[in-house]
Amino acid sequence: MLLSVVDIVATIVASGGANLSFLRILRMLRVLRMLRLMKSWKGLYKICMTFIKSIPQMANLFVLMFLVMVIFSLLGMQLFGGCFNPSTGYWTEIEQYQNNSLLVPQPRFHFDYFMPSMLTVFNLMTGSFYSPMTDHMQAAGWGVSSGFFISAVLIGNYLVMNLFVAILLNAFADDSDDTASMASSSRRSTARSGSGGTNRDEYLSEFAPAPWPQNYALLMFSPQSAFRRLCHRISRNTVWDTFVILLIVVSSICLAIDSPRLAAAAASGSPFEVQVSWWLEQLNFYFTILFTFELMFKVVAHGLILNGKTSFLKDPWNVLDFFIVWISLLVLLASGIPALRPLKQLRILRVLRPLRLLARNEGMKLIITSLFKAMPAVGNVFGVICAFQLVFAILGMRTFMEPQPYPYP
Repeated sequence: MLLSVVDIVATIVASGGANLSFLRILRMLRVLRMLRLMKSWKGLYKICMTFIKSIPQMANLFVLMFLVMVIFSLLGMQLFGGCFNPSTGYWTEIEQYQNNSLLVPQPRFHFDYFMPSMLTVFNLMTGSFYSPMTDHMQAAGWGVSSGFFISAVLIGNYLVMNLFVAILLNAFADDSDDTASMASSSRRSTARSGSGGTNRDEYLSEFAPAPWPQNYALLMFSPQSAFRRLCHRISRNTVWDTFVILLIVVSSICLAIDSPRLAAAAASGSPFEVQVSWWLEQLNFYFTILFTFELMFKVVAHGLILNGKTSFLKDPWNVLDFFIVWISLLVLLASGIPALRPLKQLRILRVLRPLRLLARNEGMKLIITSLFKAMPAVGNVFGVICAFQLVFAILGMRTFMEPQPYPYP
């Protein structure tokens, strides 16, 4: 508010003829209005305050990062200083280019002087190492260059930068310790009060006698049905589960082999490609049939959706399986029924088939679930990034934007 008043007063006075342009620099501080978002955006406020609290710890990291940059800069000057010269095909002065027009200009990142060396090492620490590394490999040899650049990237990027991330995570963990401890104690009390075989009770209730249509799979198979019990045993059998995983892996390999170029070559009549395309179509048919049988076993064993918590579609991972299998069935029908030919465009969704492996790996399921649960916090971080980008973009425009003496071509 105060900065806005000063800006308005300075503008009015300057329009009257007084030279108060030095006060116009305060206009850049108007970008701080973005910080008012924190009043209504609690997630943004929490992230900013945690970042501020971690500044003392980050100061030590900045000192370490500066020392690493200095060490690698000095080492780079000793190893690569002056390597870009006319004998290696580069010019550093215009006279060298006038004498030999075949020379190329010196790359932007080099180790001839200390400040360019610091900028080069900083560029390496941000992950943009490929172009400087290839330039130095051409001028100074691949042995020394690869050793230096790999060491700089490993230490500067993967070690120092990860320490920076670790400090931020530690700050967030300190802020959420109280909340986490309260939630943990609540879960322990709930677990103690609910102990007594909840999963076992659900398993037993799934096959307890019940009147129709309660707990009837597909409204046809009662809890005491021999076929339903057989499907349940098959779906829980480890050998069958291993066989299905093998099918998913092999079908994914077939999807990788089935490229558009293979189809084009088969259409042109190439014998080998025609044979491969035929085998891929046959394998896709059998894969779809087997996956459909697996789906039906699980649906009959647990019910589709009206059988309580154990219903097949109550689990999001099973919904993914259901969707992928039905897409494969529709594509298979579209290849044989002319009226359904437009549905062949759905075959692109077969690429989701490898995702079925995730549902059979508890570790991967945990990672994916944690990723989705972190999406709200990622939204807050994205808001912080956008806010800082906007602030620095406005500051850059106010600081470096000047009228150009000539238009750009």
